[in-house]
Amino acid sequence: KAVVSTQSTGWSYSQLPIFMLVLTTTDTVRYRPMIWFGALGYVATWLLLVFGTTVKQMQLMQVTYAIGTACEVAYKSYVFVAVTKEEYSTVSLYLAGSTLFGRSMSSFASQILHDYVDISFLQLNYISLASVSLALLLAL
Repeated sequence: KAVVSTQSTGWSYSQLPIFMLVLTTTDTVRYRPMIWFGALGYVATWLLLVFGTTVKQMQLMQVTYAIGTACEVAYKSYVFVAVTKEEYSTVSLYLAGSTLFGRSMSSFASQILHDYVDISFLQLNYISLASVSLALLLAL
């Protein structure tokens, strides 16, 4: 167990170069391709979580998750650049509120499904995979 933890957690440091690359790319291509690329990162993450069995696949999963989160940060940063100063507080409120609400509801629903409906964590990952895949289709 210690070897697996050591071999997989080191890959979380891949986020910094990915963040730098994504943030500089966002200036060139704007936000729409970043939404697609981020959604692809999340789909790849959940595909690897559901079907991955090796340490290398879990390391790759951390890289794809870093891509997804970096694109999400880049998109949110671009939103703040695109609005006027008067709209900044309103946009900030809606963006943070919708993100927190969505994450809270998914956490609440998964806890209820796991505790009371007896759905396994693997089945919850299937639901997450379906959700991020739907989000990718809607973004296209």
